Amino acid sequence: MAGQGNRVLISYNDVGKYSDQNSLIANQLATYLFRKGKQPDIKVYRESKVALESVYDWLILIYTSESEAKGSPVESTVEKALDLTVERSMRGVLAVTPVPAELPAKWATIRKYDASTQGEGKQVLEAVEHAMSYVKLPYTRERMQELTRTSSSALSKSQNKYPSTRSLIVASLATIMTILGVAAFFMAPLLHPTSQQQATAVISNPATATAQAKQVATAQAFKSATIVAEATAQASATAAAPSIAQKQFDKIINTSPKVTGFQSDEKWDKTASCILTPQNTAYQATVAIAGQYVRCMANTTQLKNFAYQVTLAINGDAGGVIFRSEDQTGTFYRFSLSNSSAKPNSDEFAVILCQQNCASNAVNEGTLLAQDQVSVDPNKPVILTVIARDTIIDMYVNGNFIYQLTDQPVLSGAIGVYAASINTSTSVTFTNPKVWQL
Repeated sequence: MAGQGNRVLISYNDVGKYSDQNSLIANQLATYLFRKGKQPDIKVYRESKVALESVYDWLILIYTSESEAKGSPVESTVEKALDLTVERSMRGVLAVTPVPAELPAKWATIRKYDASTQGEGKQVLEAVEHAMSYVKLPYTRERMQELTRTSSSALSKSQNKYPSTRSLIVASLATIMTILGVAAFFMAPLLHPTSQQQATAVISNPATATAQAKQVATAQAFKSATIVAEATAQASATAAAPSIAQKQFDKIINTSPKVTGFQSDEKWDKTASCILTPQNTAYQATVAIAGQYVRCMANTTQLKNFAYQVTLAINGDAGGVIFRSEDQTGTFYRFSLSNSSAKPNSDEFAVILCQQNCASNAVNEGTLLAQDQVSVDPNKPVILTVIARDTIIDMYVNGNFIYQLTDQPVLSGAIGVYAASINTSTSVTFTNPKVWQL
């Protein structure tokens, strides 16, 4: 039986020439739906044969060609999902096409969304989520039982023209109960020295009292069930995001980056505070003034969808990376790591958004989006990674997902590094930078 429409199976093909596009749109869709309160689960075609009616409300097929789907486990899954949708045990089946493609004629009832056009990814995500909000609700178990009872009652009436002995007994008992009720009405004032008006209200209309009691009990039960369901959904959704982000990280990092090292054509800042070694193998950012930070930027980079990774060793207070920096608007993000004594073997990470409010490079400027402890080895350098796809940005420390944000003010910009002094002079050495274009 389908639930609140939150459980979504996203199935895609991970082999063939379109595997990268399929994986990209599947992860984008899962991340977007998660942020909208859904519970997405991603499976490749060969893993998609599941008990749909007991697990999922929706099936979303990432589709590129009939030849890829035909004969794979997902084909029978789609057929099963369509049957369950007709029975209203599931809410529906949708399809997203990363490349121009037409669905088979037998799947003509499936609503398709074309994600092959450059720059329309967000509109497709919004359209899919919108479609999931405007469909007929599945029959609940209670509704199915009600329909069954109604059908049985109608059949019984047509087959029993005359009242049975059981009906006569029931009618007799009802008459006796009525007489007792009237007698109780007149005896109540003598037996219970309470308000006659109260006694009349309770005894003269027992059906109303019973109905009210049932309403109260039903409302309380519904409220409790709703609280449990919402808590369960939130817990499932919270657990889903790290899993999706971690799979994305593992897939990207295992491919070859487009850029490695501090390249000359990226025009990294070269000042007294931003020193690049002669072999371009290390970059040192230094700041001596307490409460300030220094930015060292790759001035010719303009990245929108990317993965950016760098290793840093902090001698002092704090350091980190800068991304999606736009000079015209003064907007950029800082992903910071600072030495912390709050817990052993841990540092503190922070994510700060600057929007024309960080002109003086003071560490307390900008909007703090996130801040928490993260486990690290104090004797080893730390690897920071940022993966940005359109509006969704995931951040990692030593390969472990720690935070996700939605980027609204800006979609592209330069990358960089920085060092920050909280109380003492700080020098941060950055090595092994890598950039993947997504």
